[in-house]
Amino acid sequence: PDTPETKKLQEELLVQNKMMREMRRKQEKESLKKTKKQEQDSNVDQTPEPEEKAYKLNFPNGLQQRLVDDLDNIEQNKLLNLPGKPSIHDILTDWNMRKVAEGKQNLESVEFIDGLESLFDRALPVMLIYDFERVQLQEALREAKGRRLSEFYPAEHLLRLLAKLPWLLQEADMDKPLAQKTNYKVNDLLKYIEKNAETVFTCTYEAADLEYIEKTQQTSK
Repeated sequence: PDTPETKKLQEELLVQNKMMREMRRKQEKESLKKTKKQEQDSNVDQTPEPEEKAYKLNFPNGLQQRLVDDLDNIEQNKLLNLPGKPSIHDILTDWNMRKVAEGKQNLESVEFIDGLESLFDRALPVMLIYDFERVQLQEALREAKGRRLSEFYPAEHLLRLLAKLPWLLQEADMDKPLAQKTNYKVNDLLKYIEKNAETVFTCTYEAADLEYIEKTQQTSK
């Protein structure tokens, strides 16, 4: 929904991607010059290829089922124990370290992780929690004491973000090459989460007590 919070988030996403687009500008100019020269040197008519979808996530069935189970638990007045162990920050750090060991990470990867955590921190109160979790969010903000929310919330909330990421990328008006790189990294992250599900999803649900339920009813009035 187009609320002031979502509009603010969209504006922040635009600012966040502005610097990354500027970094690519020089490379794109050089690439464009090279492409034009190749076209001038060629007399062969070229039919444009269909445009690829820049935002296409391969969300594994097992992870989709976890999202369904997550909602079922919330509807049964259950909450994930916070702080989550491992946290989203822990998960992303481990994924990054494994890629470093494989020689597949670079500065862009570090920026991607930092950007994803920043995005999570901003998006969480706007679109990543259910109404029943809002009282818990306020408690988490007090307990976090300045820590990033990505250091406090578990994998289930990361999945919620990744499920909404194609829409967020679209709203961010990200240039296609950068969007495709981001899309590739997110798909790789999803594979990692699926492969390591037993160690990633260790946070448990507990039934909320009567006092908590009463607080949620008061805040919803």
